[in-house]
Amino acid sequence: MKKRKIMAVILSMAMAASLAACSSSEESAQTTAAETTTAETTTVAETSAEAGESDEETAEASGDQDYSHIKIGISIPQLSNAAWRVWADQAIAACESLGIQSVVVDADGDDTTQYNQIMDLCANGVDGIILNGNQDATIESMLEVADDYDVPVIVTGRSPGFLPSEYDGDSYIMFQGCNWEIAGYEQAKALYDAGFRKVVASGGKQGVSVADARYRGLEMFAEDCEDFEIVAGLRTDETRTQGMENMENFLSAYEGQFDCVWTTNDDVALGCLEALTAAGLNGKIGLGGIDVLDESREAMHRGEQHFDTFSDPYSIEWAAVVSLFDYINGYEPDCEELSFGLLMIYPDNIQLYEDAFVTGTCDIDAKQFSKTFNPDAKTKDLEQMVECPVPVVTALERIK
Repeated sequence: MKKRKIMAVILSMAMAASLAACSSSEESAQTTAAETTTAETTTVAETSAEAGESDEETAEASGDQDYSHIKIGISIPQLSNAAWRVWADQAIAACESLGIQSVVVDADGDDTTQYNQIMDLCANGVDGIILNGNQDATIESMLEVADDYDVPVIVTGRSPGFLPSEYDGDSYIMFQGCNWEIAGYEQAKALYDAGFRKVVASGGKQGVSVADARYRGLEMFAEDCEDFEIVAGLRTDETRTQGMENMENFLSAYEGQFDCVWTTNDDVALGCLEALTAAGLNGKIGLGGIDVLDESREAMHRGEQHFDTFSDPYSIEWAAVVSLFDYINGYEPDCEELSFGLLMIYPDNIQLYEDAFVTGTCDIDAKQFSKTFNPDAKTKDLEQMVECPVPVVTALERIK
C-alpha cells in the first residue's frame, strides 16, 4: 500500500513545481469559483438496491426516482485554458443529463487555491468530487481531505501516480485519463510521416506526469527512427508566451538546423507559430500540437499546423460523472482505471472532426451507460461511449 505523505511536505513540494497560468479569462473563472460558497449540505437517499430489491425492480424504480438532491463538485485547474474550459462544460452537461447538481471551482493554476476549494466542497456537503489536479504531486493531499469527510473522488486527466488499490484511504474511487505517451509518440510520427527529420521540442515542465509522458513519447519515437533527430528541447511552462519565447530562442541558436517543432500542447504550439510567423517561416516549419484548440484547428486549415490530438471533447468528463453518480447510488465500478483513446487529427481529416464535434453535436445517452438506470451496464463500456469519425489510437504501438 502507498504510504500517506504528510500534507505540509506535499504542498511545499507542489509549490516548487507550480504550473504557470495560461491566457486569462478572469470573469468566467471568478464567477465559477464563487459558486463554491453556495454549496448546500445534501444527504444521499438510500437506493432501492441497498434496500435489497432485485436489479429489475431497481431499474424500474430508478426511471421515476428524483436524483436532483445529488451534488457533484468539479475541480478544474484553470478555466482560462480553453482545453480545461471544455472539460468543465462537458462535466456540467453530463450532470444535467442525469438530473443532478454540479458545482465547478477554478483553481486558476494555484495549488493552494485548489486544496482549499476541495476542503470547501467537502465541508459544504457535496456527494462526490471529480478532481482534475493542478499538479500530480498535490492530488494525494486532496484525497486525504476527502477521506476526512468520507467524500468519494474520481481523478481525471493527471494521475497521482498510483491507483485506488495502492492508496491507503477510501476516498479514491477511480482514475480516468489517457496514455499520454501515445500523444507524444504519434505527434513525432506525424511530423516524420510529413517528411520532417530534425525536431526541436518545446514545453512541458519536468516532474508533471502528463508533460513527462508526452515528452517520453517523443524520445521513444526518436529511438525507433534513427533518421529522426531531436536537435534541442526546452522543458518549460505550457503557455503561449513561453512557446513564443522558446521558438525565438530556437531560431536564434539553431536556425537552419531543424525543420519541425514538437510541442507539449496547443497553447505552446500557437506561441511557437507566432514566432515562426514573425520570422516568415509559418507553414515552412512542421508543427505539431496536443489539445485541438479552435485556433490550432484554424492553423491546420491554413497548412501551418500538421498534427493535433486529444481525446474526444466528451468522453473523459462524461464517464467520470456517470461513474461517480453510480457510486453515490451504491454501484461500485468494476475496474479502477479507464484509459481513453486519442484522436489522430491531420489537415486532411480536420473537417471530419469539426463536422462531428464543432458544428455538429454528439448525442450521448448517459443513462444507457449508467448502472443506476441500466443494470447491465459495464464500467469499461464508458471507454466507447462516443463514436469518432477520425482514427483513434488506444495503445502505444511502436514502429520499431
